[in-house]
Amino acid sequence: MENIAIQKKSQTKKFLLLEIFPSLTSHILLKNKPNPFQKETLIQFNIPQMGNVKIKIQDSLGEVIATLLCQRLPRGEYQICWDCDNLPAGGYLCVLYFNDLTEILDMDLLG
Repeated sequence: MENIAIQKKSQTKKFLLLEIFPSLTSHILLKNKPNPFQKETLIQFNIPQMGNVKIKIQDSLGEVIATLLCQRLPRGEYQICWDCDNLPAGGYLCVLYFNDLTEILDMDLLG
């Protein structure tokens, strides 16, 4: 386990990155729980091999709201918590970049 410090609109937040167990699926970005959500959500993703991983959150206009992760990770299944306190309700996108691949997940923040 390690703490990841990220920048979110001039605030530093701490996120916990957990390696759960090595496993593979056809998708790298799995899902977030719960969805829809109110204050925070867990984003789950698989890394099929050692690689560079970046996770960004975008609003419905495509503006980057937060960068949750930007680092090299070994193979495994992970989850990261996004605390979206003080953001307006609406649709958000979780964009995961892994080496040359990009996957996008729709998430709904309730008011």
